[in-house]
Amino acid sequence: MRDFGHGFFISPEALVEVSKALAPSAAFQDECAATAQPRAPRLCLLDVRSTLTGDRAEAERDYAAGHLPQARLLDFERCFTGPRTGVNGRHPWPEVESVRSALFSAGLRPRDRLVFIDGGAMNFAARALLCARSAGFLDCAVLEGGFALWRELGLPAATGVSASEGAAIAGCEGAAAENVSAAMPESQQKGPRVLGLQEVLEGLEQKRIVILDARPRKRWLGEEPSDIALDGAAGHIPGSLNRPAADNADAFGRIKSPERLRLDFETLLSTARAAPESLVHACGSGVAACLNVLAMDRAGLVDADRAMVYGGSWSEWARHPALPVEKGEPRRQGLL
Repeated sequence: MRDFGHGFFISPEALVEVSKALAPSAAFQDECAATAQPRAPRLCLLDVRSTLTGDRAEAERDYAAGHLPQARLLDFERCFTGPRTGVNGRHPWPEVESVRSALFSAGLRPRDRLVFIDGGAMNFAARALLCARSAGFLDCAVLEGGFALWRELGLPAATGVSASEGAAIAGCEGAAAENVSAAMPESQQKGPRVLGLQEVLEGLEQKRIVILDARPRKRWLGEEPSDIALDGAAGHIPGSLNRPAADNADAFGRIKSPERLRLDFETLLSTARAAPESLVHACGSGVAACLNVLAMDRAGLVDADRAMVYGGSWSEWARHPALPVEKGEPRRQGLL
């Protein structure tokens, strides 16, 4: 059953119950030398906290300050971000083989049940899930509300970084790399279609796609001065729609119900006269966009495996001075 039967999201309460039946694996690295898959699925809790700029040191400090017991910190930049060229954005979408190799090197195997955890916004966890899914790790879920909700509920937490946790953070380099591709049939590779800049430009010119930007409203409007330092420009892709990823969560940090999400998205799309299938999800660097992908899947509007994502997003678009930039409220939202 897909994603523990929770449609890509699992609540803290449900995770507690699942953990009773399938104890979390405390040391994936013990399997790094193995070339065969584990005989039975393991429950692997993966902390993928990161920052807008990909500050690994900050993520490690946050993890050490508090995390789920037996959760292992994965380096988000190494596992779920591709090489930067200076013009392809802050978190370029990684190649499938790179994700697969990184997860295998961390001791994970396709049969494992992965729960991705971030600080609470669920954006980094959503990106990790979609990347893992594209690499053939299909039994995945995002922890609802991340560590923030877990802590708010008074559930057990751990602090510090033990010696074994340090090994998990570093990963197990060279773990049966030659067997990675052989162990993963193409039929098991899922995930959204990731578009490059040229595909986005062509789609916009031909009026086949609509950009749905998941950044906070102030950033999308171009009213956040720090975006100039972050990406070189403030504003948004002309003609894009705005649906902040934070709007997918309720006041308690939990993912909204399918019915509420469907109403929210359908209201936005009807106002813009845009079809769900025409949407290309974007944000600052292709991270928050992933939560909108999972939210639309939860709403029953577009399957996550059929969704489209602009991997470079605003941080790539803004690094090309010749491309147009729009600020403020548009006169008319919808197709260009």
